[in-house]
Amino acid sequence: MADKISPELKVAIQSLPIKDKDRLLMRLIPKAKHLVEQLEFKLLEHGETTEERRGEVDLEVTRLLDHYSGNSFHSKYVTKILREISGKINHHVTITRDKYGEVELNLKMLTRCLEFVNLQSGNLGRMVDEKFYQYFIKRLIKIMKILGGLHEDYHIDFSEQIEELYAHFVNNDAMSYFADKLLFPYSELEGGNIPQHYLK
Repeated sequence: MADKISPELKVAIQSLPIKDKDRLLMRLIPKAKHLVEQLEFKLLEHGETTEERRGEVDLEVTRLLDHYSGNSFHSKYVTKILREISGKINHHVTITRDKYGEVELNLKMLTRCLEFVNLQSGNLGRMVDEKFYQYFIKRLIKIMKILGGLHEDYHIDFSEQIEELYAHFVNNDAMSYFADKLLFPYSELEGGNIPQHYLK
């Protein structure tokens, strides 16, 4: 089955009578769960429930993080947890285009996961934890890019979490090693700042 509609098929669909188009839409839309939710958000909620939806995701993410907090888990398992939580955040962003929420929820996830990940020490530990560090830093780079694109008035909202992350990079040689490897200028996080490279 083709992933994309061919130009010829687009023309054919556009030439259908309105009643036939409506009937086709009503049959196809329910098959796409994301599309249904996007339409509900835009057409029924008029895009006015972003904060409410963000709050619901925040409660779910917090519940998951609280469940793991206070324990110690292997980095491979924590990477799996992060992927699960990221999926929930990504779904929210896909529906609402909530960039502020994307930053807020991801920074919460990244700072809180450091409470329960059991990172190894020494060169062998660095190899064992490599996938975690790469996932963590790549996710942080993505969030810094998004945050850098938001209005500067929002930057102060996240300075405390950024400063907390900076402390982890400074106190963890392996984390700073992989940051350097991925060209992430973690030293610029000092003081809760966004690295200059990501500011727009």
